[in-house]
Amino acid sequence: MSSSSPGPNPWFIILIILVFVVLGLLVGTLFFNTNKIASAKNISVIANVSDCTPALNTLLDISSDQCCVQGGITTSSRYVPSLNMVLNTTPQYYITVCQGYCTNGFVNNQCVNTTFQEQENYNTCVNELIPTNCTGSAMPVGVVGTTYYYAQNVTNENCTTTAVCTSS
Repeated sequence: MSSSSPGPNPWFIILIILVFVVLGLLVGTLFFNTNKIASAKNISVIANVSDCTPALNTLLDISSDQCCVQGGITTSSRYVPSLNMVLNTTPQYYITVCQGYCTNGFVNNQCVNTTFQEQENYNTCVNELIPTNCTGSAMPVGVVGTTYYYAQNVTNENCTTTAVCTSS
């Protein structure tokens, strides 16, 4: 006597296929509606956001500001008195830079045990450096020719000696 087991029930296979089709439709509908809502609320899609490279003429020309000297070597960093910041061609994360105003520490976007002026300096710094309509660590705030400069430090604490820059 040979025993043969019947194959899978065709209705079971149809049911499984139907479940996958319904799941596919649900996922597609959710994706479409999420994008539709984002568009209706005027929310930018990350893929359409560019690097932080604003028009050069909108930035402070720092070509006349001197370069920082560290260990007897003239660096490419520049102290800009009008901003009270040291700028460099390498972007630094804006929160890290602005925390320099918080002499007693920093928690949850607030300077700890601070004066009103320190907190105001921090807030102004964030507003100046936060990436706007772009992706990146920070907005550039200065320019020399076609080279963008970003805040590296607040105040001139790390740039007390300056000299004429040897190259732009």
